[in-house]
Amino acid sequence: MGLTEPDRHEVMMRERRTELRDAIELREILADVDSDGSNTLSTSEFEQVCQIPEFRHFLNSRGIHIKEAGTFFAMVAQSVGAGADIDIDTMIGCCLRIRGHATSIDLHTLRFEMRALLAEQRHALDELRLQMGLASQPPTPKLPKMISPVTRGQAPA
Repeated sequence: MGLTEPDRHEVMMRERRTELRDAIELREILADVDSDGSNTLSTSEFEQVCQIPEFRHFLNSRGIHIKEAGTFFAMVAQSVGAGADIDIDTMIGCCLRIRGHATSIDLHTLRFEMRALLAEQRHALDELRLQMGLASQPPTPKLPKMISPVTRGQAPA
């Protein structure tokens, strides 16, 4: 590594400081629309903050483009298991986490969650078949094995 290149630790520290500054700035913006002082955001409060130019600029400058505030709010609420309101710190974390492109770990997490949901649905369908007296029907098929990069495109062994 040359003298002008920062080491990995320095780069990580710089990124962490930027993330903390972003979180503080976002907290200030979101706290301004928290009309009831609950430290949470309702759908209407979030739609209100999406109309503030500073908020839109904050997100846009970080590669986050919210086209439909209500849909985005519902997506965040569902992903964190929140009810009608979302904790401001949770919203900050979600906004900062969604910037940029999906990484490999993001895709693997999504795949894991989808497979878990499919397994739950398969189990529920099998239970429903039993309750309806359709036990003679074949069980819901298992999920196919993932094709590994090594075997992709090759004939199965």
